Amino acid sequence: MTTYVLLLCTGLITLAAAESLQTACWKQDVSSWDWRDHEEMVNVGTLGTATSMTVEREHYDVSESPSLCKKNETFGFTETKLWVSGGCRATFTVCYNQSYTFDAKINAMKIEFNDILKEQQTQIERLEGIVNIFNATVIELVKDEAIDNQDTVSSLSYGAPCVSTADCAIERSECVSGSCKCDRDHKHDPRTGACVSQCDQYGEEFTFYDTVAITGRNDRTLKTSGGIDKCIELCLAESITTLSIDFKESGGVCKCSSAAPGMDGVVVSNYKGYGLAVRQCGSPGRNRRNVY
Repeated sequence: MTTYVLLLCTGLITLAAAESLQTACWKQDVSSWDWRDHEEMVNVGTLGTATSMTVEREHYDVSESPSLCKKNETFGFTETKLWVSGGCRATFTVCYNQSYTFDAKINAMKIEFNDILKEQQTQIERLEGIVNIFNATVIELVKDEAIDNQDTVSSLSYGAPCVSTADCAIERSECVSGSCKCDRDHKHDPRTGACVSQCDQYGEEFTFYDTVAITGRNDRTLKTSGGIDKCIELCLAESITTLSIDFKESGGVCKCSSAAPGMDGVVVSNYKGYGLAVRQCGSPGRNRRNVY
């Protein structure tokens, strides 16, 4: 026998053929029950035509009864069918045209192989879609983490505990009530971590400097018994853009101002009993009301 081996990505497919490459054979059971005529299609189907049919083994004891399978009398074949009659029941060896069938089987396997490749390609495309979604999600998470890390790293010295201004590493900062804050002429920008002279936009965080106040420049004067937090709330509710507040705890005096230290013409002086709350810069999604 000559063996043909076709290597595919899904495994090994082995074909066996006669040495002459003209015929190949297989075994097929065909039975005539109750002495009736019976036909069956050749198992190889449209891939070839039958060329011979011989008895391999009869399905009864031929030593006790005469053989019922006689070629061309009780069994035979056409190119596409096998037939039996007269009670012949046996396993037959059926041979078919090898050269035609071999080529046809190769073509059939090519079609099957292409179907497998298409299915694998579909699965690959699905996996690629999942991977793309996963990668896009990871990239967004990494970006968010980088932004958070940048804010964290850049703000390490801002708000750190201190005893004196020498303990504050950030430029233009000073020790305010035990924490490193921007000096009163600068505002903290949470996007960069720096102390800047002007803000692109303001948040709702205020830094409170004790015993100082702005001379004049008061747009609203209000009263509250709720302390500096309530004072800030009232000033922010006013129609002006409050950038600083002179607050006198005794009497609950709030002086809201659209001016702030560092602006032209703004003078900050020492005032016993007063304190100055200066509005800090803000960033989208991070604005909050705190007083330090």
